[in-house]
Amino acid sequence: MDEIIEIDPIGMKKLDNGQHVHFHSRAYDLVNEYEPAKIGLPEPLKTEWKGNIDTEEDIGKEVVAETLTKTMNKKNEERDRILTYIFRLIRACVFSPEDAEEKAASELALVINSYGRVQRESFDRQSSHIDGLLVDLKKTENAAHVTTLRLTSALAKLEAANGECKKLYLQSVKNPHRSNLPTAAEVRPKTDAIYNRVVFMLKAAYVSGVASVDKAALKQLAEHLNSLVDRTDKAYHQSLAQKKSAADKKKKKPDTPPQPKEPKPKKPKEGDKPDIHLPEPEAPKKPEGSGEGKKPDTGSGGGGGAPGGGSSPEITLPEE
Repeated sequence: MDEIIEIDPIGMKKLDNGQHVHFHSRAYDLVNEYEPAKIGLPEPLKTEWKGNIDTEEDIGKEVVAETLTKTMNKKNEERDRILTYIFRLIRACVFSPEDAEEKAASELALVINSYGRVQRESFDRQSSHIDGLLVDLKKTENAAHVTTLRLTSALAKLEAANGECKKLYLQSVKNPHRSNLPTAAEVRPKTDAIYNRVVFMLKAAYVSGVASVDKAALKQLAEHLNSLVDRTDKAYHQSLAQKKSAADKKKKKPDTPPQPKEPKPKKPKEGDKPDIHLPEPEAPKKPEGSGEGKKPDTGSGGGGGAPGGGSSPEITLPEE
């Protein structure tokens, strides 16, 4: 039985876009090291494969460009906020009751008036005009006024934000936006199909017996592709482990001393009476020496009556 070569499969669908294009790029580089005739691979198939890989790389750059645009917008909002603070403070201090602040603000207001519409300009023009504003405010005749209005820190932050905006703009120039690209979901299956075709043809060439085919080269290429598959699998699982670890750390709360648990009130069982004891009413106290069933003397004579004309209880003296 003729010897065959084995090229390990790899689950393409599990790879994210970056891992996917990286695998195909490295696989293409390995295949491209050999002459097509020696490995039984037609040149047009390689050309089509390379075209799909390039498209996937362009899609990846487009995603980076979109992320860069969001970053630029956020940084632009930051420098606009600082500019608004500087302009409003200067204009407000024109009415300051402090003479030094009123004078400083009046002088600086003349400087910023020519930059009043800078926040409405395009991204790159705004960067240039902010550079001019910073130069004007740092001039010798204005530096003391900046200090008086306590704007030194704000100017430093504006300069830093403007510098970052200029760097981001240069990056966007290097990564131009393309609207004619397909989606990764459309391209990836086509790239995978070409790779599967390449693997099939490499195996077929090994057992074909064609004189131009170099079996030693094919065997070596198969080993290299298997090594790439193994490395890609390991990198994928390592990426999963890192994501899981990051998610676990995010869920874990900082250590805090345990709080005492309050006892939960017991639920009364059905039929139980509430444990409530109402005070029993006290019996009215009887006057000392009064006999049961005896009526009080209702006579009107004598001064022994109770005050207010009320009757007094009957008193019996002992006999001699």
